[in-house]
Amino acid sequence: MKAEDLIELIELIESLPDSDKHIYTDEDGITVTSEWLVGNFAGVGFVANTKEEAAKQLIGYLDRHITHDSMVGDIVRKSGYPDLKRMKEYCLMELDRNRQTNEDKRTDKI
Repeated sequence: MKAEDLIELIELIESLPDSDKHIYTDEDGITVTSEWLVGNFAGVGFVANTKEEAAKQLIGYLDRHITHDSMVGDIVRKSGYPDLKRMKEYCLMELDRNRQTNEDKRTDKI
């Protein structure tokens, strides 16, 4: 992936709700997680000195998992990776689906 792609990936993550949970700085450095895509059950954090270096590690992780017969591999493939526009559409669709599911659950309790 080119440097512009790294920046686009970071911008994609930062455009999503709760992005501060997926890109953050602490005493270890800058962390970029995969949780925004695969959820916190399967999520991994990548720590580096810059967002770009951490995002590069995330891309390596996605590249390795795209062919895996696993939950993570399935999500990576469904997301449209490495097409960042398709990934954003996938994330927004999943956010909307989760929002609707939560609304349905609240309505069922009434």
